[in-house]
Amino acid sequence: MNFKKFNFARKRNGVIGVLNVLLGKIGLKFRIKTALDLRIEWIGNYVKKCTNNIVYSGLYKGMKIYENNFWSNKDISSKLLGVYELEVQEAIFNSQKNIKKKNLINLGGGDGYHLVGLLKSGIFENSIVFEIDENGRNIISKNLEINGQTSKVEILSEANKSSLLSTIKKLNLKECFFLIDIEGNEYKLLDKEILNKLSNSNILIELHRSDKENLDLIENLKAIYNIDIFCTKYRDLSKFKFLHVLEDNDRWLSVSEHRPGTMYWVMCTPRLN
Repeated sequence: MNFKKFNFARKRNGVIGVLNVLLGKIGLKFRIKTALDLRIEWIGNYVKKCTNNIVYSGLYKGMKIYENNFWSNKDISSKLLGVYELEVQEAIFNSQKNIKKKNLINLGGGDGYHLVGLLKSGIFENSIVFEIDENGRNIISKNLEINGQTSKVEILSEANKSSLLSTIKKLNLKECFFLIDIEGNEYKLLDKEILNKLSNSNILIELHRSDKENLDLIENLKAIYNIDIFCTKYRDLSKFKFLHVLEDNDRWLSVSEHRPGTMYWVMCTPRLN
């Protein structure tokens, strides 16, 4: 048994931390909420009330967010404020400003935050989204419906080599932008065959694994694309007047995406462009 994990949890969250590690060890998904969890939940509810579940600023401003969220409620405040994965939003916007693609192919749609926002804002005309989780697909459908975007999207299940190859046969890949966030499966899916098939498309990939796996994938990408690697950066809280009454800790928690570490993405532009 890894006692270092227990010791770290004790120092970080006291007795509740130790109990939560123990629950995980015996195979239970239930976790006891820490004081920090309760604070994050309170902040999320405060931002929901202030925004009426409508994205307040940025590229996705005006997008409605369906109340239920299958992935995580910890990042709901950053989504409603409009700053969730802000670097991804900016990278896509800048890419489309240079060479506009008509179709968004979203591998790993989650709850549809980027998918719906990019369609509603007119950044893309149509989309195909892959989401392995059935509940996730249902939430995507709800978010598309309440934002009037249903007719623009085809929703598919798992993004694997077979389903992807079958899908791209029907597409003009010069008109496609691939947004990929499949929780580590990108290293298996994006082999040299697939990358060569997508060589005329723009691709943005969220990276999840070790340095070696990242380096191997990046080397393969470099053979075909001009690449730009970026990570989470700044957040400007000054424009959210309703946050000004909160103390510093609460304001910064409101824009936290609650990542286990710094997140990295790689933007890939075909050398032909």
